[in-house]
Amino acid sequence: MIKETLTVSQQIDIAMIKMNLVQADVVELLQSEGIPMNTSKFSILKKNNGFSEAELKGLSKVLNTKL
Repeated sequence: MIKETLTVSQQIDIAMIKMNLVQADVVELLQSEGIPMNTSKFSILKKNNGFSEAELKGLSKVLNTKL
């Protein structure tokens, strides 16, 4: 059996789908956690897997998942 590893971007997408959130919702949640973010920055970071450790921790918290 082949075990595939999901990218951070895929994990974020899955968590967003499970929670019925759109990108703007996630950005708003991150901002409420004190993490400076906007939709353009989020999109670019997600596409390039360029999130900082603090941003990943915030994402994990708001999406209730381990990234």
